[in-house]
Amino acid sequence: MPQSRYTDIAFPQSGLPNELEVIASAPDVGPMVLADQVTNAVFVTGHPEYTQYTLDWEYKRDCQQGLVVEPPRNYYLNDTKNQINNSWVTTSRLFYRNWVGQVVRKKVEKNI
Repeated sequence: MPQSRYTDIAFPQSGLPNELEVIASAPDVGPMVLADQVTNAVFVTGHPEYTQYTLDWEYKRDCQQGLVVEPPRNYYLNDTKNQINNSWVTTSRLFYRNWVGQVVRKKVEKNI
């Protein structure tokens, strides 16, 4: 999933709290989805909601403003930056579908 180029998550040296579980992570960006088993909260550090061209627009906007920025990693398929690797879209849809399904199930369970 697309990750912000400007976000850095610092975890305590002692590790995560016991109730917090890493659900998805990647070596180059770290934890991307975490869940709190006590509160049923889900924390998403990236941007699975981004459309195919959102990062392209942000990158080109920053370049036009004269900012020195790296191109998004694993996003462009070639050096000309005219083809985009939109590989996250199917997984993102599944993530949101499952997330909403979990919320609905929990609400139904509470009302039974």
